[in-house]
Amino acid sequence: MFRLKDSVLGKTVDDIRKNCLSVDKPDKKLSIIKVDVKTIDENFSKIFNEELVKNVNNFYIQTKTQKSLTNVKILQRKVDSVRNVMNGAIYSATAAIDATPNLNPTKQVQRIVPSQKAQFSAETNKAMLSNLIQSLELGKIGLLKETPLIQTVDIPVYPLKKEKFGKLKGLVLGGMLLMFFTCMFFILKRLFILTINES
Repeated sequence: MFRLKDSVLGKTVDDIRKNCLSVDKPDKKLSIIKVDVKTIDENFSKIFNEELVKNVNNFYIQTKTQKSLTNVKILQRKVDSVRNVMNGAIYSATAAIDATPNLNPTKQVQRIVPSQKAQFSAETNKAMLSNLIQSLELGKIGLLKETPLIQTVDIPVYPLKKEKFGKLKGLVLGGMLLMFFTCMFFILKRLFILTINES
């Protein structure tokens, strides 16, 4: 069943590629690509053309920026993680001071040691966060530089241009068909007469 579906889909794709779709680069010096879709239904032609161009553009941008985008996401996760740890350390330092109100001055170690540990952790994470944010911003700038600028210059507008059969083309083709059918008629008539005469 799946092979039949794949076969039908493959034939449909081949048919569209050979008979309906035309991709061209009108000027070799410019980076402009022209995509034409020719079918009987103008709605299908317009929508298919727009979706095809959109999907190709998205795929191209995604493949060109995939490595940089992955790096930016990793850096963003690290920044968020370090920021959370730093915020926790700041909260712990404050909590250590609040946990021992009216502390006996001879027992300051109960307040100072936890507070200083949390403060040291917060300072360390602050330095790490600063470096990570700098790396993240550089990564974002690199991602923007690598992202190709793709712009649609012209989109299909209703009513779409319909290719009509030219008069000269129609006359030539009609004349050839008329000549073909006339020859076939005389050949069949001759064969019919010969068959009757032989009987």
